[in-house]
Amino acid sequence: MQLWRLMNHATRYNLPRKFFLNLQPAQIKPMNMKPLLSLLLLLSITPSYLSAANHAYVFCGKRDGNDWIWLMKPDNPEVFVKIEGDWEVGSKWIDGAEYKYPAFNINQWVYEKVAARCPKDYAPQPADSYAISWALFHIVKPDGSIKIAKGVFETLVEPGEDSYLFYW
Repeated sequence: MQLWRLMNHATRYNLPRKFFLNLQPAQIKPMNMKPLLSLLLLLSITPSYLSAANHAYVFCGKRDGNDWIWLMKPDNPEVFVKIEGDWEVGSKWIDGAEYKYPAFNINQWVYEKVAARCPKDYAPQPADSYAISWALFHIVKPDGSIKIAKGVFETLVEPGEDSYLFYW
């Protein structure tokens, strides 16, 4: 409200005019920029991290691991098929030993859709980039249970250790 209006209110309500004449603009204190810069940095990094974590490209691999092809979009054969889901570390017990492998959780109907586009004797498999080890789909059924899709997977190991390929 403008000062003259405030003074008119003072007259109307019998308030002392000097009260309104001594009004000072609010003092603006300098803001500490570190928290703001930290927040901006976090927000600029987070979307790229999240987008990398919740999608996968799809390739079709022979169940024996001898051949594979990228699955391309039907309307644009130069664009890779990209699907939404979540990456996690899966584990499988084979001959009394536990092996860990990269896995991608996907809804059953999406899996069936991409599987139908793979050639005969090939199974869809996820990839987070163009140079990933063999990973498997974890198919999330409508009841919430998970089925491990057939395919080839490469075990996750510590640096310097040998990894193993398994045909599941």
